[in-house]
Amino acid sequence: MRRRILNNRNGTAEIVGTVLFLVIIFFFFSNVFLWHNQISQEMNQIIADKTDSAIRLETTALLGTPNTTYSGIQDFMGQGGFDAFQFRTGINKALIADLRFSICANFIGDLDESCFVQILDSNHVPVDTGLRVLNGSLTWSYLTLSSPSSYIDGDGNVTIRIVDASSSLGYLNISYMAVFADPVALEITNLGGSDAALSRLWVVNPTDHTPYDLNGTLVAGGSSRTIIVSNETTLIAGNSNFIVVDCAPLSGQTVTFRVLTTLGNTAACSYSFP
Repeated sequence: MRRRILNNRNGTAEIVGTVLFLVIIFFFFSNVFLWHNQISQEMNQIIADKTDSAIRLETTALLGTPNTTYSGIQDFMGQGGFDAFQFRTGINKALIADLRFSICANFIGDLDESCFVQILDSNHVPVDTGLRVLNGSLTWSYLTLSSPSSYIDGDGNVTIRIVDASSSLGYLNISYMAVFADPVALEITNLGGSDAALSRLWVVNPTDHTPYDLNGTLVAGGSSRTIIVSNETTLIAGNSNFIVVDCAPLSGQTVTFRVLTTLGNTAACSYSFP
């Protein structure tokens, strides 16, 4: 019987074919299982990274630097006289989020009276800032104006007036005085622990929407990056942490900014340019 089985070619072929079929089936399904397991692990990691890299986008104001400052000024004043000082902002006023004013000064007069600090509006009308140059020792005063376009003239200048409120002569001493124009910017914050790679920024206004590639710029987990939406490169001098989008400001429009990451996370905010 053994010799009969060995001499039966049909039976031998069936046995060999069955064995090879089982080997092929085992090889195929084992590879499908391994492939599915690898893809499932990669997708789980992507979903975990996406969940752990949520982002937030909001408008902010960069700390500006003064283009014009005044210091070491001494002047005799009195009986309602005033001194006017002009400051050059140096950037498009549509980009300015707020104006900050600093002064260190004092007034020495016969009477214990102070000087008013005024700012000219865009119509050259003096507006009282509420600050005072006090009679006596040097005193620091600070002011932030949240509607900067109302106080910037057509040439991009801000004018400050120091007005003597006394009825007799006095002595004005200005140790330091400056106006800071803080430009508007976008701040993107990674709210998770995994790094987020930025893909694109959309700038949307009532008539158009324009994409700007961010080329995978990384925002580390738990940190923030600043996006400057401006074609004025002077705003970014010496700071490589800024992301620059070469886009001119859209005066008089409310613009929506939307940022997208490579993992599909997105965030948006709006800003009304003056």
